[in-house]
Amino acid sequence: IEETHNILGITNVSVFPNPTHEKVTISLQGLCNNSVTACITTITGTILIMSELLEGIHDFDLSDLSSGVYLLHLTVADKSQTWKIIKEQ
Repeated sequence: IEETHNILGITNVSVFPNPTHEKVTISLQGLCNNSVTACITTITGTILIMSELLEGIHDFDLSDLSSGVYLLHLTVADKSQTWKIIKEQ
């Protein structure tokens, strides 16, 4: 399933595939020279991956993570959006 949203003042945000087995891809378009902080956490808030992203396509390797539900937080300035990421074996 691919989720596409117009959020955070960004023209297009896509997060796919979801559920995933190995990697999740984030596609960002229309950032207007802003960067996005991407953070993947456990449900309890433990930070697993944090990265500053620019416009484009970004892959995150989740193959070392156990099966389960994780959260992807995207933040621009003082605005944030969260997605559930389902990791399968």
